[in-house]
Amino acid sequence: MSKMAGAMDLVPPAKVAEDTLYRIGLQPNPLVWPPRSRIGGGRYDDPERQFRTLYIAEQRRASFVEILAPFRRSAVLFHRPSPNGHSDWPADKFARLVRWCGRRCMGQLQLAPGQRWLDLRLAGVRKGVHAELAGLLEELGLEGLEITGSQIRHRRLTQCIARWAHDQGFAGIAYKSRFGDHFDCWAVFEGARFEPIGRPEPILPHDPDLRETVQLLGLSLI
Repeated sequence: MSKMAGAMDLVPPAKVAEDTLYRIGLQPNPLVWPPRSRIGGGRYDDPERQFRTLYIAEQRRASFVEILAPFRRSAVLFHRPSPNGHSDWPADKFARLVRWCGRRCMGQLQLAPGQRWLDLRLAGVRKGVHAELAGLLEELGLEGLEITGSQIRHRRLTQCIARWAHDQGFAGIAYKSRFGDHFDCWAVFEGARFEPIGRPEPILPHDPDLRETVQLLGLSLI
């Protein structure tokens, strides 16, 4: 995709989140860039596999939602809490949960100012990106660019947006989670600047945000 002189005017940069952002990752440092061998699997990964992407969230609970959502389609580690609110974890399955939590931790960070971010949460920005990627949208049979619902599952579309944004000089993308407009997520491209806040926090099996996420996603033990 070629750069266009007027593209920057069509898609103004996002306002950098001033509050703490969150990411769940593997011990001991959840804020390290993923291995290059894993480029290409994420929603806003580079389809040309030249730069890595770090996925973070504005809400602590959103970081749980994003990382646990794939378990709805695979061998699930969790179950829906009992109606009376009491824990009824089978001993062996609870041990699996403890191991899952023990391998991971919660990192906190802030994005450095002075960087340009593509904010797909704004209708005007989506309209500008639509104008730039009209040919691809037509090929995919999409009339508009909403980046919600089914469209966010079009990895070819979202990854092409990431590549285009990177080529235009954006440090990453701000977008809404497909699990709720109250969850805000950021795809941070390799080379973007951010500052870790404090030390990574352990993730405990009884974490309230973890429990709420289990209920939200309807996860169940098998």
